[in-house]
Parts: sequence; C-alpha cells; structure tokens
Amino acid sequence: MKCVSLIVLVCLCSCAGATIAPAPETARPAGLVGPVQKLAFYVGNWSCQGKEFATPTTKEENWTARIEVRPEVGGGAVAVHMFGPGDNLTAELKGYNTKKNKWFHIWTSRDGAWGSTSSDGFDGDRMVSVDDDPASGGKKRTIFTKLGERRYSHREEADDGSGFHGVWEKVCEKAGS
Repeated sequence: MKCVSLIVLVCLCSCAGATIAPAPETARPAGLVGPVQKLAFYVGNWSCQGKEFATPTTKEENWTARIEVRPEVGGGAVAVHMFGPGDNLTAELKGYNTKKNKWFHIWTSRDGAWGSTSSDGFDGDRMVSVDDDPASGGKKRTIFTKLGERRYSHREEADDGSGFHGVWEKVCEKAGS
C-alpha cells in the first residue's frame, strides 16, 4: 500500500507540474525612461575617429573605433560596447541614479581595467563627469557632448597638478540612415 501511495503521489506531482504554465515574460520598454531619455539620440551604431594626444614621451596617435549603444535594464540605462582601437574592447553602462540625483558611467575593458565616473548632469548638450576614485597624484574627467542627432564627442582630460589637458578624444557619427 505504501508503494502504491508513493506512486500516486509522484504521478500527481508530475501531472500538477506539467499543468503549471511558466510565468509570462515581462515586456521590455522599447525606449529609454526617465532622465535617461536625454540619451535617446545615443542609441544605435556609431563609427568613431579618435586620437591619443601627444605627451612629452609619446607621439599623437589617430585611431578608429566602432560603438554599439542599446537600452538596458528596462530603459533605465544604456549599454555601450566599444570595439577598437585595435583589439580594445570595452563594455559600459550609463544611466541616472534617481536616489542620488547623479548620472553614472561604469566601464570595464578586456584587460580587466575598470572605473566609474559621475556627473550632476547636462549643461545644455554637454556633460562633464569626474572620476569617482581618482588615482593618487592626479584627477580625470570626461566630457560627453551631443553635437547633433547623429554626432557626438567624448573626451578624457587629466590634471597632473598643472591644470586639465587632453588625454584622448573621439568624434562619432551615427552609422546607417
């Protein structure tokens, strides 16, 4: 009798499990939400021309890169993938922290380097972000500027104690129509 009861219980559990439908997927918004809507122009594929600025020990170097930007986390941020220059690969997340009223930019690269910057926001079409954990002896900032619906620039500057100077800059054009 115990064996029959166990078989019936297993069958009932199996049948009950088979009739439970999986939870429906939550629909993802097609676009960006909240303050992140300011980055709607940025979503898409980009072709970039960049340069590393000369230093006392290096020459100026020009390069190209490709960037893909997509809505992420239900439209509350954008995911950015940068391919190039060379074999460089970075993944980034840009968004707005509503609790801190701050914009954030978190990045990591193929070689394991990572960092984050934050900003109080846009001043017109320009956003200046500062390094959240500046290296000892210097500070970095990035300047993201919307130059139009199909063009933007992104620049990094460093201050070694004598004022900010350019480290690199890229100007990107939206690919396709």
